[in-house]
Amino acid sequence: MRFVTIRRNGSDEPGLLVDSHVIALRDAGFESVVSIIQGGADALATVRRWAEKPPGNCVLDFDKVTLLAPVPR
Repeated sequence: MRFVTIRRNGSDEPGLLVDSHVIALRDAGFESVVSIIQGGADALATVRRWAEKPPGNCVLDFDKVTLLAPVPR
């Protein structure tokens, strides 16, 4: 899994880079990559389940989002 932070529609959110797509993770309950790290094994399990069957509006073309530092200061 490759975690990223993206900007879309003027706000930043965590995502998961999969091939040429990004799966947005805000709707899965995460505000940042740090919140996923802090959530430990439970958060990682949630991310894995979300990545297996993400809602259509959470699968984004890589070239339609702006990549930011994975863990912003």
